[in-house]
Amino acid sequence: MCCIKKRGVIFLGILWGFGAIPGLSYELPDTGQTNCYSDVGSVITPCPNPGERFYGQDGNYKGAQPAFLDNGDGTVTDLNTGLMWKDSIPSVLTWQDACDYCESLVLPSGGYSDWRLPTLRELISIINYSRYSPAFFTDYFKGIDGKHMWSSDTITGYPLTIWVLNIQTGGTWDLTKGSTAVFLCVRGSSTPDTVFHDNGDGTVSDSVTGLIWQKADSQNDRSYMWEEALDYCESLKLGGRSDWRLPNVKELQSIVDLSRSGPAIDPVFDCGWDPFYFTSTTCVPLNHLDHAWYVRFGMGGYIGYNAKDRQYKVRCVCGGYTSTRYVSTDGYCGGRAPCHKTIQEAIEAAGNKTEILIAEGTYTEAITLNSAKSVTLQGGWNTSFGNQSGTTTLRSAPRAPQGSLTLQELTIKPE
Repeated sequence: MCCIKKRGVIFLGILWGFGAIPGLSYELPDTGQTNCYSDVGSVITPCPNPGERFYGQDGNYKGAQPAFLDNGDGTVTDLNTGLMWKDSIPSVLTWQDACDYCESLVLPSGGYSDWRLPTLRELISIINYSRYSPAFFTDYFKGIDGKHMWSSDTITGYPLTIWVLNIQTGGTWDLTKGSTAVFLCVRGSSTPDTVFHDNGDGTVSDSVTGLIWQKADSQNDRSYMWEEALDYCESLKLGGRSDWRLPNVKELQSIVDLSRSGPAIDPVFDCGWDPFYFTSTTCVPLNHLDHAWYVRFGMGGYIGYNAKDRQYKVRCVCGGYTSTRYVSTDGYCGGRAPCHKTIQEAIEAAGNKTEILIAEGTYTEAITLNSAKSVTLQGGWNTSFGNQSGTTTLRSAPRAPQGSLTLQELTIKPE
């Protein structure tokens, strides 16, 4: 059989083997990059504040932090996307043989039989852009080695050529179907295609990820070096919003349309034929810290890197951070996402006006909100988050040197 991506899927929930969990939606995982860097590759500690040089890069913004559950049976579940992965590379095969292997896989023994090759976007979702060789979360994915990893996506106009992931760096490339490469198998509802809406004010909304994009780019202005690109987006005022930023590499790749080329993007956007766009993500592989990742929107949206003093186009983004997060010490949260093991982790990942639902139990951690955002902590939820009948106890009173922290249904009993 042949692996073919089904387009136009409406994502109604997250599959966990027994069906979809009502009310959940796709959460675009963060890149994993937390450090900040200058244009010459120096590490900036701590990360810059608003108004300082190099503010607005990937390390300044925290989206849904990568979160995985080792199921102990040769599979790993991504708690952000709900996808279940085989936790290791089976073999080095041609593309068709890799397709056949996944589609005939039964894992765990006597269990699931709906495995498939992942799409390119699904592969990128599990990449850790804070490390390399391999650029994977190796606590969960084992024995990741080699150079290229197959996706299920063919290159538009080239039916014998497949998109592959460079597993050492997190970049993308292409290989012919007769070549050999490593691969992973995945199961679950396909990562949803983006659904765009022109807001009529110079912005475009993606109803799947929640991201809001600049409709035009800097095409009619000029190209920018990386530091200039950061400043451009941080100072942008558009569509009644001023919270614009330069997108990270996963965010920018999320609007690539692999069914198109020249450019590989939905025509709702204004875009030239083959522009390169800077991302806010520094290139960690091979210590190229004076380089940043870019996405090329010509033929399919290659992900590559180049020096930060090069000049590329810019398309700014805002929003995208979920308004509800979950906390449970089991790291599962009844299958709801995004799930965090600690309250502090959820606070740091939260955007403005976020509600954090906390499972019943006793939490001994120190809790501090130290950024200008409004966060509500709501306790008492049972471990499946189906009702609010339990008791959540904090052993230390939360602090908010900056921002606004609202407490609901929480018992504070200092040790």
